[in-house]
Amino acid sequence: MGQVLISKQQWQLFVSKIVFSFSHAKMKKTLKGSVILYWFYCIECDKGGMPSLACQILFLHGFVYVNSFQGHQRHTVTWAEQQVVKQRKKRDVFEEPLDPKFRDQWYLYNSNHHDLNAKAAWQLGYTGKGVVVSILDDGIEKNHPDLMQNYDPDASYDVNDGDPDPQPRYTQLNDNRHGTRCAGEVAAVASNGICGVGVAYNAKIGGVRMLDGEVTDMVEAQSLSLNPQHIDVYSASWGPEDDGKTVDGPAKLAKEAFMRGVTEGRGGLGSIFVWASGNGGREKDSCNCDGYTNSIYTLSISSSTQNGNVPWYSEACSSTLATTYSSGNLNENLRSRKPGELNKLMILMVGDKF
Repeated sequence: MGQVLISKQQWQLFVSKIVFSFSHAKMKKTLKGSVILYWFYCIECDKGGMPSLACQILFLHGFVYVNSFQGHQRHTVTWAEQQVVKQRKKRDVFEEPLDPKFRDQWYLYNSNHHDLNAKAAWQLGYTGKGVVVSILDDGIEKNHPDLMQNYDPDASYDVNDGDPDPQPRYTQLNDNRHGTRCAGEVAAVASNGICGVGVAYNAKIGGVRMLDGEVTDMVEAQSLSLNPQHIDVYSASWGPEDDGKTVDGPAKLAKEAFMRGVTEGRGGLGSIFVWASGNGGREKDSCNCDGYTNSIYTLSISSSTQNGNVPWYSEACSSTLATTYSSGNLNENLRSRKPGELNKLMILMVGDKF
């Protein structure tokens, strides 16, 4: 339709809203539901009584009187066009994840209590983009549907079996699920309709299978020094026995791996080693006696419950650098909920800006 020029004359402006529904007898046979058509009319009319007369007549036909302009002598419909509902999308950088379990991830978003303030960080662009994370644990399901898109083979290795595939060994007890779970908490893909979302959902994620076998100084050193110019963050949720009497830590090779990582890794910026503080609260254990969390080369992260309380398993020590949400229910299985799994993820929010 070409451009229509409207002069400053007498106009009557109406918008029609014609509703076809079951209340219209003629439509019942053809329509199963309601159909709404919107039209816009410009109507020229004579002077004298037109607004009231028009309203009376057009009201009977479903029209709505909007406004009038003065000064024209003729009355005719000059222009009419059916109004079509168009799809318009806000051009916002941030969109809330559409994953079905996102609303259950209270530590990311909790409208009634405290949370990690993840949504605000995402809105600022801190989504883990440009960051490579490796989970040092019992393996990672690289073909998991919520991890595949973010999986990074260059950040993965099977130290236990000496091959590039970090796939965990499945057992009846399902006791090698911990690494995959940690990986999902870091970098589960957002808005793919599967499960939940990772706190750094645009990060690349890998895994080192190193806890499903004999753990030696060499095993630890090999894991801690995997591809240090590619991996930015090494995440670990393990350490010596949390029995309140064991004092242990990294040996010669692991210490060397730590030192070289923080001085030479990540292009000279230093590898980041994030460590869960420990589970020995019930045994009065102290993470000061844990040589991994107490190392000057690691970031030791402790835990808080959903309500901001100290969990029953939490270890208090001066080496703790940060605390954030984890589990705290006494009925939960300790092996499936290690403090720091959620906690250590906060550092990933900085994305490619650190």
